[in-house]
Amino acid sequence: MVARVEVFFGMRELTQTSTGLVGNCWQTAVACILDIDPDVMPSQMVLDRCERQPDGSVKRVGPGYNNALQAYLQRHHGLAYVELHMPVEAYSYLSISGYHLMTGTTVRSAEMDGMRHVVVGRDGKVVWDPHPSRAGLLDDIHWALLVPYPAQWRIWKWDDMPCVCPEHAGLPDPRSGRANS
Repeated sequence: MVARVEVFFGMRELTQTSTGLVGNCWQTAVACILDIDPDVMPSQMVLDRCERQPDGSVKRVGPGYNNALQAYLQRHHGLAYVELHMPVEAYSYLSISGYHLMTGTTVRSAEMDGMRHVVVGRDGKVVWDPHPSRAGLLDDIHWALLVPYPAQWRIWKWDDMPCVCPEHAGLPDPRSGRANS
């Protein structure tokens, strides 16, 4: 049996603006699919801040990007980011029509302490790598979808999380009335 998911979005070829220890590939890849300027989204570089440790490892010191992305997608686009974690062979049972995201290791992952990279896929194939090298993914690949945010998910923590995009920075969150921090 094949599970069929239809995803209808356009795709804009954007290049990430940061390629350092923390890049903004995730932010840029999502913006590509939504056909928006990445600068209207929460900043991945600010939220996924990392520091290289004396032993060469990388330690995340920011709060992380996932929750901020989820809050942004829900409030501005009525969407949720859903990452699928299954063996690569299992993806052959999915029929995903349209654009989606793919995450995995890249040629830079070893020097970046195993950090993952995000690219745009279509029908299970990489169609756009936002990194200037356009090197794509190597392995440990997972798919991620932008799906309509179901009403049943309103009990999740993203409902209470303030949107930290530039539009809402310092303003009260429209859902909770609390000030964004």
